[in-house]
Amino acid sequence: MIFPALEVKNISLEITDGTTKRNLLTDVTFNVDPGEVVGITGPSGSGKSTLLSIIGCLETATSGSATLHGADTLELGTVSGRQAAEIRRRHLGIVFQQPNLLPALTAKEQLLVMSRLDKPFGISGKTWRQQEQKAERLLKEVGLEGRENAKVSELSGGQQARVNLARALMNDPALLLVDEPTAALDTANAKRVTELIVDLARERNTPVLYVSHDQEQLATLDRRIELVDGKASEVKMATT
Repeated sequence: MIFPALEVKNISLEITDGTTKRNLLTDVTFNVDPGEVVGITGPSGSGKSTLLSIIGCLETATSGSATLHGADTLELGTVSGRQAAEIRRRHLGIVFQQPNLLPALTAKEQLLVMSRLDKPFGISGKTWRQQEQKAERLLKEVGLEGRENAKVSELSGGQQARVNLARALMNDPALLLVDEPTAALDTANAKRVTELIVDLARERNTPVLYVSHDQEQLATLDRRIELVDGKASEVKMATT
């Protein structure tokens, strides 16, 4: 039986708003195939980032499931604590809206922080030198060759966004979750970063969920899902 890379089934999240309970997400269901980049859009407060947090094991759903198929079959939407942290560290890449880079570290060191979480040999059992080489290769892939030793203050906003993306790829994630990656960038840099995400997803055959308000960037993705009042629907993409 052939499975999609990510299978989201009937994800619902009930929250308490004052004294009233309401569903922030209601029976959200969709699949993502390997190498596919799927945009998640919708008005503010529609639950886009919350959905990403559930799939990213940062929150738990009230009901439903999110299943990641690959070398291992992983349940994402209902785990918490150490199990959730282990899944994030080993299987997920998460790109937050703000890069949250550490000011004292160089671009390469930002990536190597990931390896320090997995002592003594780093992610996937690689030696420290192998991890350094991997960080250098990733920075080259995102167009930052020659900037490996630059501190955060020496990098432009677009370059910081690329470091953020490279860091999320350091563990060779089975799923990449991207939350508003271009919100703080000008149009030209937003376009470059989005193109980079799409290209890397296809080269690596990695499924991507891409949350954004930017309709221009969303139009370049493979598919788009819109959240309105907590419910998801597929948006018909324009053909050229």
